[in-house]
Amino acid sequence: MSASSDLQRGVAAILENGALPPGCPVMCRREKDMRNDIEAAVKNFGLCAQVMPPLPKRALQQEQAFVFFDSAEVRVRIIEQPAVNQTGKDVYDLVDAVALALHWSNPGGMLAHPLMLAERPVEVVESKTERVMDVLFEAQYQLNAGG
Repeated sequence: MSASSDLQRGVAAILENGALPPGCPVMCRREKDMRNDIEAAVKNFGLCAQVMPPLPKRALQQEQAFVFFDSAEVRVRIIEQPAVNQTGKDVYDLVDAVALALHWSNPGGMLAHPLMLAERPVEVVESKTERVMDVLFEAQYQLNAGG
């Protein structure tokens, strides 16, 4: 596996282990048929969290025979359909829970520094039927960690 895949799974594991309220599923984006998984989770619970694959931000600039991305953006997407949400929490509550659970964490011990909230930590998209909020983090990889 890659460092990005390991980081994605590590972030999901932190969120699954008590950071989010019961009944709020956590999914990694690249597994299975994600669109169907998200629609099913939101219909069944009205609220879910999706850990996106980390996106490389910068490559190490050295004359080497390999490419190493030394930093990445980690994004956790929270999706709510307020009309069917029966969890007792909303997307705004989960923003706080995700930020508290992941800020200063080091999923899998593979980062050079713990995750930090991004300069602009939250992005929001709302419609009549759903709310989507992304919580963004900065990650610094270690050269000798991961796959």
